[in-house]
Amino acid sequence: MAIKQMKEFIDLDDDVVEPEKMKLMKAKAYQKIGVVHMLQQQYHKVIEANTKALLLDPRLLAAFRDRSIAYSHLELHEEAESDRKQLEFLTRELVFVRK
Repeated sequence: MAIKQMKEFIDLDDDVVEPEKMKLMKAKAYQKIGVVHMLQQQYHKVIEANTKALLLDPRLLAAFRDRSIAYSHLELHEEAESDRKQLEFLTRELVFVRK
C-alpha cells in the first residue's frame, strides 16, 4: 500500500509544485520506497529505489545510507564502501557549512 501511494505521488504532474521542490520531494519518495523494500529484505529493489532518488537529489544522505546497507547485504562490498565514503563526505560537508 505504501509503495503504491508513493508511486502515485511520483507520477504527479510536476506543475503542482515548484519544479525544484517537486524534484526533491520525489527523491524522498523514492527513498521511502526503498525503506519499505529494506523491511521486506528486497535489497535489489532498495538499490534501484535509492539510485532513482540520488538521480533526483545527489545529496540525499538517507539514500546513500540505505543503498550502502543493501549493497552490504548483497555482499557488494566495493559499492557499499563507495556509498559509505560519499555519505561521510556529504555529512562532513554539511557539518562544515553549519559551523
